[in-house]
Amino acid sequence: MSFVLAQDTNMTDTNTTQNNTNQNMTANVTQNTTSATNHTNTTVPPTNTTETDDDQNETEDDNESNDNDDDNESQQNDNDDNETDDDTNEMQTRHGAEMRLFQLQRRINFAILHMEAVIDVVKNKSNVTNASSITELESIVAETKLLLDEAKNISPVNTDEAVQRFVEVKKDAITLIHKFRKIAKDLLGPEDKRALKEMFKQIEKDEFKELKEKIHEKRKMLNAERSREMLRHMGVTDEEFLRNIEGGKITAHEIRIKLRERFEDVDEDKRDEIKKELREEFEDEKEMHEKRLMKAREIEHRENAQRMMKRAEKIKHMEENEDSREGSNRGGR
Repeated sequence: MSFVLAQDTNMTDTNTTQNNTNQNMTANVTQNTTSATNHTNTTVPPTNTTETDDDQNETEDDNESNDNDDDNESQQNDNDDNETDDDTNEMQTRHGAEMRLFQLQRRINFAILHMEAVIDVVKNKSNVTNASSITELESIVAETKLLLDEAKNISPVNTDEAVQRFVEVKKDAITLIHKFRKIAKDLLGPEDKRALKEMFKQIEKDEFKELKEKIHEKRKMLNAERSREMLRHMGVTDEEFLRNIEGGKITAHEIRIKLRERFEDVDEDKRDEIKKELREEFEDEKEMHEKRLMKAREIEHRENAQRMMKRAEKIKHMEENEDSREGSNRGGR
């Protein structure tokens, strides 16, 4: 098991590369850091891990129109793939999988709210005559809502299946968000975009409070699980320390300091043995994760058209049912 504290994730943007992620997975328990490739030091929570609230970042990242979508699409796809690598690496344990699935649900929820806000602005513009574009935007929202239902139904129990479904839903959500932005940017003027930015900041987050609490709870459990595993390697137990992590009474910085202190108490031969064990575990987990992710991406690509067709059929049936209800209501008047 690799000992890095759980962090939040963005769905449509990232500032880290996979190489940076690998480097963060190992940190010197005394003074310096090292890369995950040479493993000369043991692995503990890195210095840049804190439990911060990324709601504001979500608002900025998921909805700011990008006027250079075409130019940046290739780079964005690379970033999305690297970010998905990071996300699914967290999913090798039950707590990690649940945390990432809750985060995925929250981000899709935010995207839907923001899309609906954009549509409201576009509909209220007196100079907009392109009704087909509005219809297309509404269709994207309907499909994104189906994605949210799919995300809620992903089970974290089977790691292979959870990673597979996570990759599919996240990839499709990113595609829909990019598609929405591409259409919407031609319907919005500078003033509209400024107004929407302010609206995004004011979007009510109370409905996400329960989901946010679940994410924080899973993050604490995951950090406790990783710390317990680190202590096991050292041959020590500290249940009070672990309870404090699970209860949110100890910060990431304090966890890191505590583990370093524990490690420094171990004799040199034992430290070398721990490093060897962690290096072997890291390589085994890395290989397993890469195989799992490669398989998930192959299936995602192969079955993409089939997923799109199924959702299109669902949307069609929903629209037909809605038309039928409206007809019945008119007939009853």
